[in-house]
Amino acid sequence: ELIDLQPKLVAKNVEVEEMMVKVNAETEDANKVKEVVAADEAVASEQAAKSEAQKADVEADLAEAMPALSAALSALDTLTAKDIGEIKAMGNPPGPVKLVLHAVCIMKGIKPARIKDDTGKMVEDFWGPSKLMVSDKDFLRSLQTYDKDAIPPPTIKKIQTFLDLEDFQPDRVKKVSTACWGICMWVRAMETYD
Repeated sequence: ELIDLQPKLVAKNVEVEEMMVKVNAETEDANKVKEVVAADEAVASEQAAKSEAQKADVEADLAEAMPALSAALSALDTLTAKDIGEIKAMGNPPGPVKLVLHAVCIMKGIKPARIKDDTGKMVEDFWGPSKLMVSDKDFLRSLQTYDKDAIPPPTIKKIQTFLDLEDFQPDRVKKVSTACWGICMWVRAMETYD
């Protein structure tokens, strides 16, 4: 009986060997796919970690900027038409007032006037354009609704040159003009927000 089954056993052994070769090849292919997937997963994990780090940085920046922005908008909310009238009435304003309004002109993209100084030399002057700017009935609203998310980098760079100037320090500005103090706080908040 075993002798009768021997050809069948040989055929089955051949079939099993062929199947083993096929299984080994498929296992090898599966291992290659597994390696590729593992590499892709490592890259994705690295990118996720970088994204999380960026998110944390942005949230930290916002945590710093939002209180300054809220305080600046609150300072603007306290200003009245009378406060703005005080600025317009100044014939020869103190340095801090000129400097704050100069900064606002830069923020709003308002160009300076070209005038002659005491020596007869042509210089850029922001006081004339500043008076026109604050005379606009929607001046305060324009600051409150200013698009803080679209400030051009060159504008921020220019504003940063003001931040360390003595006449641009909020306490110094407040001594000469409460209205300009609120506006100064707004300019500083816009720079911080960016």
